[in-house]
Amino acid sequence: EAFNPPLEALTFWLSSIHIHAPDAMVIIVGTHTDKIKGSETEVYARVEQEIVRLMEKVPGVERQVVVNADAGLCFFPVDNSRSATDPGILALRTCVDREVADALGPQGVFGQELPLSWVQLREMLEDCAEGSNGDDGILPMTAMFVMPLTKVQDLAREVGLHDESELVACLQFLHNAGSIVFFDEEGLREAVVLNPQWLADAMAHVLNCPRVVQGSVAATRRLRERGELEDDLLRRHLWKA
Repeated sequence: EAFNPPLEALTFWLSSIHIHAPDAMVIIVGTHTDKIKGSETEVYARVEQEIVRLMEKVPGVERQVVVNADAGLCFFPVDNSRSATDPGILALRTCVDREVADALGPQGVFGQELPLSWVQLREMLEDCAEGSNGDDGILPMTAMFVMPLTKVQDLAREVGLHDESELVACLQFLHNAGSIVFFDEEGLREAVVLNPQWLADAMAHVLNCPRVVQGSVAATRRLRERGELEDDLLRRHLWKA
C-alpha cells in the first residue's frame, strides 16, 4: 500500500469530500469482517480509534460522517462473504435508504427547490463535463475538466442568469452539492472544475508520489496528514518526481 498504514488514506479522502462537497454525507464501510472472526471487538475498537483520530485532522468532517448507531461505531463493518444475509450489510442498506430519503426530503440538499435557470446551468455544465461522441445527435464535444469562469458566465446568460451575485450563489450551491469545484477567492475563482473526481484523482496521484510517501520532513507530514501543500515541497520535490 502507498499509505502506511492504509487507514491514513482516509485523511486524504475525508479532506477531499469535505472540501469538494461540504454538504454531502459520508458513510465509512469496513469490509471483510469474516477475516477477523473472534477478534471483532478488539479490531473494531482499534479501527474506531483510528477513524476518530483521522477526523480530528479534518475539522468539520465529523458533521458529515454518518454514525452506525446500532453498533455504536462511526463506520459499518460488513461481511462480504455473506452478502445480503449479513447483519452489517442490512444495517448499511437501512442507513443508506434513510440518508437518501432525508436528502430528498423538503429540508434535504436534493429536495430544495431551485430556480429553473440554476437547473439548466447545472445540466449544461454536466454536459460539458461528460462530452459527446456525436452518437446522440449532438455535435461531438470533448469532455472538459476545467472551464474558465468567463465561459461559465456565457452559458449562464444563455439560460437567463445575468446577475453576477446570483451566478456566484448558484456555483457555490453546486460546489456544496459536489457537482463542481468552485472557490470564490482571488486566484481561484477564474477556474471552475466541472469534474470533481478528476481533481480528486489528481490530488491522489500527488499523495502517492514516492517522494511524498517515503519522505519524513515536516512538510511531507503536513501534506499527508492535513492536506496542506507548501510551495517549496511542490517545486523542489513533487514536480521533479
